[in-house]
Amino acid sequence: NEKRDQCCGLRALAAAQSLQKKLGSRVWLTSHVGGHRYAATGVVLPFGIMFGRLDDADSNEFTQDIEAGRIHLPTLRGRSMYDPPTQAAEFYLRQQTGLRDFDAFRLVSVEAAETDRWTATFKETAEGAIHRVQVERRTSEFSVIGSCGEKQAEPTDLYELAGYQRSEASRA
Repeated sequence: NEKRDQCCGLRALAAAQSLQKKLGSRVWLTSHVGGHRYAATGVVLPFGIMFGRLDDADSNEFTQDIEAGRIHLPTLRGRSMYDPPTQAAEFYLRQQTGLRDFDAFRLVSVEAAETDRWTATFKETAEGAIHRVQVERRTSEFSVIGSCGEKQAEPTDLYELAGYQRSEASRA
């Protein structure tokens, strides 16, 4: 949505056209899904998996992963139905396990362990193993501009991996 933010207008059309060449009519151009600083952005439906920085240079790998039903980790922003700590937990889970199929995991629960620290529990759909991922929020040392239209950089939150544990599925 160029009227809302120039980042989207500058990058979205080129990314959409590039992706349409590879994926055809399955690619829709929409006005706005948020995340200006990540423009161009995209959502894989019906999974609600959001991606950012979808420029032409990345579209070959990205489209190969999407066609195969896999998450493309370098551009993953998270699932639209998850809050930021859970999005970060899923990213680290996939980084730790290497499992990238869209439906490789099911979220079981998210608990706030203390201020700025969460534990997300996921169940692996194929093996039934339980994965617990702890993430911790901190303010970055650097500032970012939230969109092309802003002039003032602001500190941003970072979510770091604080712990990971895998438990085998029970045989009962």
